[in-house]
Amino acid sequence: MIALALLLTFSIAIPAGAGQESPSSAESAADEPTIQIEEEIDVLSLTPVSEIGIDPERFPWSLHQIDGLALEQGGPIGVTQILERRVPGVHTNSVQNNPLQNELLFRGFSTSPLLGSSSGLSVWEDGVRVNEVFGDIVQWDLLPILALDRMELMAGAHAAFGPNTLGGALSMHTKSGRKSSIGRFQAGASSWGRRHVGAESGGAWGSWAAYGAGELFEEEGWRDFSPSESRRLFGKLSYQQGSTAWDLGIGWAGSRLVGNGTAPVELLEIDRAEVFTYPDETDNDLFFPRLRWRHNLGSEALIEGIIFYRRSDISTFNADALDFDGEAGEPDAANNRSHTDQLGYGASLQITLTEEAWSRPNLLGLGVSWDEGDAGFDSSSELAFLTEDRTTVGTGVFDPESFVAVDSHVLRSALFATDSLQLTQRLTLTAQARYDSTSIRLRDRIGTELNGAHEYGRLNGGLGATLSLRPDSRKPTTAFAGVSRSSRTPTPVELTCADPDDPCRLPNAFVADPPLHEVVTSGLEAGLRGRWNQGSWSASYFDSKNENDILFVSSGRLTNAGYFTNVDSTRRQGLEISLRGRNGLHSWFLSYTWVDASFGSALVLPSANHPLAIDGEIEVKDGDAIPGIPFHVGKAGLSLRFGRWTAVASTTAQSSRYLRGDEANLLKPVSGFLTADAELSWTARSWIRIALAADNLFGHEYETFGVLGDPQQLLGDDFSNPRFLSPGAPRSVRLSVDLSPFDR
Repeated sequence: MIALALLLTFSIAIPAGAGQESPSSAESAADEPTIQIEEEIDVLSLTPVSEIGIDPERFPWSLHQIDGLALEQGGPIGVTQILERRVPGVHTNSVQNNPLQNELLFRGFSTSPLLGSSSGLSVWEDGVRVNEVFGDIVQWDLLPILALDRMELMAGAHAAFGPNTLGGALSMHTKSGRKSSIGRFQAGASSWGRRHVGAESGGAWGSWAAYGAGELFEEEGWRDFSPSESRRLFGKLSYQQGSTAWDLGIGWAGSRLVGNGTAPVELLEIDRAEVFTYPDETDNDLFFPRLRWRHNLGSEALIEGIIFYRRSDISTFNADALDFDGEAGEPDAANNRSHTDQLGYGASLQITLTEEAWSRPNLLGLGVSWDEGDAGFDSSSELAFLTEDRTTVGTGVFDPESFVAVDSHVLRSALFATDSLQLTQRLTLTAQARYDSTSIRLRDRIGTELNGAHEYGRLNGGLGATLSLRPDSRKPTTAFAGVSRSSRTPTPVELTCADPDDPCRLPNAFVADPPLHEVVTSGLEAGLRGRWNQGSWSASYFDSKNENDILFVSSGRLTNAGYFTNVDSTRRQGLEISLRGRNGLHSWFLSYTWVDASFGSALVLPSANHPLAIDGEIEVKDGDAIPGIPFHVGKAGLSLRFGRWTAVASTTAQSSRYLRGDEANLLKPVSGFLTADAELSWTARSWIRIALAADNLFGHEYETFGVLGDPQQLLGDDFSNPRFLSPGAPRSVRLSVDLSPFDR
């Protein structure tokens, strides 16, 4: 794989500073939108399809943008680490203790690579939604990190971005040969046997352009028995002639990830690298071609289209203890295996008009989308014996009740429209609407219990306004406010694991499918943002209410046993403040987010491992906090450049959060923490950059996630504390080299 990556020639300029991310983007933009096909477009698109849009200052919700330089400064690991370090309101839960399997949360809404997690964020790559077919999960390890040109995280329930856009939409855009230089290579090594190598190349020749990138990531892992590797290739062929342009992008990725998850708190006190049972392996493969086409119909109209094909396979192997009191000599463990074969395909089409309305600048987008997905899921459990180091030896005998084989077919079609009207030089109104029709079919290949047919249809929309308070000033201030509504349908995995009388063990078994209701989110945001000579600031209040939210309820003695159910309502409200500035070559940022994520109604939930449960149940009150979400998140960063030397430091602080299984907030929460990271780089030549970095610089011991479990059956009576925690990674040191000898 390393040799394959080295064969790709390599591009783009060396980053000379910390990069800049801004809550709004361009320093300036034309008031009146114009049709463009060029690659560099300093606007924000209001839909996933379009390449044109509005000045981000006129966007009536919060927006966080990360450009190419900031992406490169994020390190070689992945998207979640970059977002966590740089974007207000973002934090991660290291549920699996693998850097490529983090749960990402933004303002209390999450998305995760773990099957069965509730996804409240939609994720897009080049205009294609990459939430997977079977469970709406996002496989962070399959994203082409090196090939990303920019990312945009839009806060709010934006109807135009479709399913799962409850708390926001993350839109990623890949590089093209028109913007890339001729040769770049990077390599790095760090603690725990971590190695990374990447290469990229790009160029343009007349009407044609091409780009290619390859990456390899490997590590032994700091937890016991946790090696992982990831391989990614991406290529793009582009053509532009006159009023027509198209881009053909093809991505391939494969990974083998080991994430051994939470461990009993008393075991972590002995050694924080210990694991409870192992292994917990996930193998992913992806083939993802997509074609984007644009044609200028005139000075005031542009038609754009996207077609895609996405094939992904997920295989898992998990060794776990059995939940029963058997006789000596009987199997006391299980080797759980699953395989998910997913195929997605679809198309979208949009026409964008910039003709004036009532003699005022106006941007109108009208579109249609269709996508289908097929997924086949198989799982089984082999009886096994636990060894002294808590792994398993299989018996070759399978539990006949564990076999699951279910096919699912998901069909979505949508009509959507957006409009941004500049009523005056100071006031802009933006509206959006989308109608989604979703059909989900389930077919049990073994029996009939999992058969099901579910239909959903909903019209969602939003309306917002921006008002420039100082339009002629060099230090503009803008007031913004917006209301929006979006929704998500239950996923096939949720529909097949929704019976409280027969909980499933994710992701390895399912039961009959009582219907679940669609989740509907109504959101409100209002705030101010502005600029000074060399900086920007923003402050906003947000409030989102979920109706029929889908919750995974822990039941049984195992930490991953439970079922999905609708709860009447949940709420996520809060305040977000961000400051950033630059003084010559030096830059800095500060941000603070308060999130109150709570249940909106009283309910009774099972919690078999809760020490204060009555008959195995706990009473959740209206206003109790949702587990796993800290109330406070603060971030700060500083970049200083002196000649050829650049020093970058950042810190993140998070308050406590409750354990999953303690939805009633009766137990001590997982403690808050503060971590710091630093990097010192030297630009030896214009094309050579050498960097030394340290993550968790001060070696703080902390935990990011907690759940209730039963350690006694496996570890004995000396281990009685039901708290299972995910320990944060200790201090690590990384040395990297970045070469671009053929930079234009």
